[in-house]
Amino acid sequence: MPRQQMWDPHVIREVKMLERKVRWFLQMIRTKFSVFWHKFVEESFLQHDASMWWFSAIHSSYNSGHTRMNQTRRWSKNGSHLLLEP
Repeated sequence: MPRQQMWDPHVIREVKMLERKVRWFLQMIRTKFSVFWHKFVEESFLQHDASMWWFSAIHSSYNSGHTRMNQTRRWSKNGSHLLLEP
């Protein structure tokens, strides 16, 4: 069996300090990635979904062979601003 190596206390201290720096650096990367993900990716998805909803609400029959663009629409009676009745 190989002889167990004796570690110098100075080396142990340096290794622990390096481990702390690596942990701090990885945590910083995770935090920055999380902020990036929320700010750019999630918000752009939300904006895209909202714009697609408005597009489909305005052009609700653009695929059906006839247009209802000239028909008037009124707000729904339940007060929701998200529901349009034809």
